[in-house]
Amino acid sequence: MSTFTPLLVIDFDGERVGYCYSGPEYVDGIAFQEATFDLGLPSRGIDFMATGGGGGGGGGGSSVNVTVSLEKPWSLRQRGVRLQRSEAVLYAWQGETDLARAEVLFRGELTGVSFDHDSNMCDMQIVKPIRSSDVSFPKGIISAETFPDPLSPGDSVAADAALGQIYPVIYGECFGVPVLGVGVEGANHKMLVAGHRITSTSVVLTDKDGTDIGPFGVAEDRDNEGNLYSYIELPVAGNDPEEAWTAKEVTGKPSPGGQPIVGLGDVLLDLWRSYGDTPLEGLDMGRIREAQPKLNKYAVSAFFNSRTTGQTLLQIMSSRFASQFPVVFGDVAGRYGWTALEEPTEPRVAATLRYGHNTHTRSEIDVTSSEIVRNRFSATYKMNGFQGQEVEAFKVNKTNSGTCAGSDSRWGPSPLEEYSLGDIADSGTVYAVLESIARRLRDVRDEVEYGNLGVEFLRLPLLSVVSVTDDVVGWSDKLFLLTSVSPQLSGEISAGFISL
Repeated sequence: MSTFTPLLVIDFDGERVGYCYSGPEYVDGIAFQEATFDLGLPSRGIDFMATGGGGGGGGGGSSVNVTVSLEKPWSLRQRGVRLQRSEAVLYAWQGETDLARAEVLFRGELTGVSFDHDSNMCDMQIVKPIRSSDVSFPKGIISAETFPDPLSPGDSVAADAALGQIYPVIYGECFGVPVLGVGVEGANHKMLVAGHRITSTSVVLTDKDGTDIGPFGVAEDRDNEGNLYSYIELPVAGNDPEEAWTAKEVTGKPSPGGQPIVGLGDVLLDLWRSYGDTPLEGLDMGRIREAQPKLNKYAVSAFFNSRTTGQTLLQIMSSRFASQFPVVFGDVAGRYGWTALEEPTEPRVAATLRYGHNTHTRSEIDVTSSEIVRNRFSATYKMNGFQGQEVEAFKVNKTNSGTCAGSDSRWGPSPLEEYSLGDIADSGTVYAVLESIARRLRDVRDEVEYGNLGVEFLRLPLLSVVSVTDDVVGWSDKLFLLTSVSPQLSGEISAGFISL
């Protein structure tokens, strides 16, 4: 078993100061001082058996609280050095001369500082990084600034009905997408379809009475602030841009290769690339690459054309998508990412545990509640888009799912689990989502925690497959999923597992 020493490094405006619970005095050019970690070290975990599309949480601990000698931080404060918002990194050090090679337990920002001169101590709170990528979404708004009237300063050439509306963001094949009048070009109204390039080369419009006209070719232009948008030209004669017009069918954003971005994994990554203000280095790309092929089997049909007060990109990702698809979002060691919440169909063992050899403590074994078991599912999805008129109900149960049939035979029929899947427009994806949930919730499972583990478990992604042999309880190469990792101040690791 390999152990580690927790080392905390805080960058105070370029001056790196080190703190440690116990360990070296000098590493990588940094002098380390003694510190107390008041609430221990941050852990990470996933609730694999949570009901709902995305279940429960896929991140790590949210803060680190540390008590240190007052002398250094107070002297920095007296010199006018900014303490709050300083970057802090907590390492699992194993003797590396270069800390950049050590595993990261937590990454965040110093937010709370208090000084007790009577005890000569300073309390500091370090929280998850405040993300500049958590920006308002969607961004573009039709206004006098984006579509100004050159003949009337302060006014806009856009239709009154379009002013204040959001530039739509479209992924996959969507139906009934509102289009917006943003000016006149020659004998035609310019009707904005999306705030980006789209895959469709032509669009049929539907008027307020349900009459289809077109198709009209798709063109691109930039607004007064340089933002690219896609539009079609609707003849002025006989057509009022103030009326409600919708695109009957639109295929949204294309990939660099020209193919539509449809798979959930690709959609999530493009959302971050296109609309987040933080570079990809801020993402946990290892976790995301692991999830990508699993999530891309779910076809997305989503458009965004409204924004509530305070609505941000990360909220959209972690609420709207997590409520419909088997995916969880969160920070691990200060890097944001997502994990596919599903049971593997072809398990690949990532690590092996043998009780009495590379692990020496075991918790009691819990069995999940039979009240969680589900084998009857129903979902509504929009056959013609998130705001479409036709809603289709789809059921997965013992009649069309072997997973549900086996569960029903063992446990009897469960309560009906119901979902609303507004960002899905095809029954195949609906079935895939419900079948994935059914596989997770079809049966009760063993849950156990093993301790005295090595640092290698810090490197394993959550939901990795682990083979466990424990002669005391009669397990021989029994397969489990890794559901939690908890580093200890002693330098050891404990981890939670749930059986496959």
